[in-house]
Amino acid sequence: MVLGEVVGRVWADRQLPTLAGRRLVLVRSLDDGSLTVAVDLVEVGAGVTVLVSTDEAAAAASGESTIDAAVVALVADYDARPAAGIPAGERVTVTASDVVWIGSEGPGLTANVVGGKGRGLDMLVRAGLRVPEAFAVSTLCYRRAVTGTLAAELDRRMGGLAPDTDIAELDAVTEQMRALVFEATADHPADQHIRAAYQRLCEQACQEDAPVAVRSSSAAEDGGERSFAGEHDTYLWVVGADAVAEHVRRCWVSLFTSRAVAYTARSDRSAAAPAERDAMAVVVQRMVDARSAGVFMTLNPANGDRSKIVVESVWGLGEPLVSGAVTPDRFTIDKVTGEVVLREIVNKSERTARDPRTDRAITTLPVPDADRGRASLSDAELAELRRMGRIVEKFAGSPQDGEFAVAGDGGPDQVFLVQARPETVWSSRQVRRVTQQPGDVLHRVVAALTRPSASA
Repeated sequence: MVLGEVVGRVWADRQLPTLAGRRLVLVRSLDDGSLTVAVDLVEVGAGVTVLVSTDEAAAAASGESTIDAAVVALVADYDARPAAGIPAGERVTVTASDVVWIGSEGPGLTANVVGGKGRGLDMLVRAGLRVPEAFAVSTLCYRRAVTGTLAAELDRRMGGLAPDTDIAELDAVTEQMRALVFEATADHPADQHIRAAYQRLCEQACQEDAPVAVRSSSAAEDGGERSFAGEHDTYLWVVGADAVAEHVRRCWVSLFTSRAVAYTARSDRSAAAPAERDAMAVVVQRMVDARSAGVFMTLNPANGDRSKIVVESVWGLGEPLVSGAVTPDRFTIDKVTGEVVLREIVNKSERTARDPRTDRAITTLPVPDADRGRASLSDAELAELRRMGRIVEKFAGSPQDGEFAVAGDGGPDQVFLVQARPETVWSSRQVRRVTQQPGDVLHRVVAALTRPSASA
């Protein structure tokens, strides 16, 4: 495939419009060597038109020795393995996408495009695991909606907050910021694309108005250094295109909660303007009508033991467990043998579920007496979670936290993963060696064999 014939996707960030007219040298490693391409950004808009040049001398003479962060994704999204070279002088239009489907063909999605939750879900799909259908409203949508005078006003208000700002003042300022963003983004340019994507999801689910979860997915969240669990908003059992479009904007404004803004105020104030340091993608995912749900960790959070998987679960949706509002059942599973080495079953008097009066939104319902003291997961479901957890950890290359839901009447084939992110507490610690190195043992054996006897 010739690069000049490819129409790909670029996830443009805020700096991209400032690059119009500049030459950039893009270097990409291939199996048979490296490919050097000089491109001129001719036009910048909804799509980016580039003029391709393969003249390496001209590329070197341009003086651009680094790749701008704004254009890295442009290269990554190309199938840059041309069969017959790249025709010089060819114009290629690279379109920017407002909506991207989780697990779609092509390179894995990045947090810069779909946020931490979107990236985690995409990883789960690519690992071959059971994940409800989902699409992400990309960070590009947020950056196109929160721009110009709106971004400048947010920067002004956020810039006036000191790290030690009084809590009451912080709450007042952030409430005003959220109201400002919600009102100003009412007619944002991606609205129709979001509605069309939701309609496609409904068709896939064979439902006229499929219930979905609408989850904030910050570009900075859920990295190995810091987890944003609970910091931004999630809405469950959202039904209808109007409601989905509205709740996407509500997720955008949750970028300006008191907790999130306080963190920004404490961070490096010499970096980008405050409103440019993060961007909010939004994941829209088919809702699982959960019989039970919960979280799993591919290590023991009590002591960092990586030979164990710990699962916590409740009846109904897992939201009260994630928020810490309830005490869940807890299972500790040997990662190698599959044995459930510890079961802690608690009394569960309430569950969170779809509101049966409206068939939308969620409510708290009583748990039947017969189920209150019963385990919320079967051994077969625990075995499936162990299997999935091992795959996730191997695929990601590090211990993971994840969320799951068990649909319908349950069973291993009804266990769905709805989120995964790097574990952030024990993974950053150095593992303490608890056994001797082979060399230590050998040294002791050799020393014993060569030690002179007492009678010598």
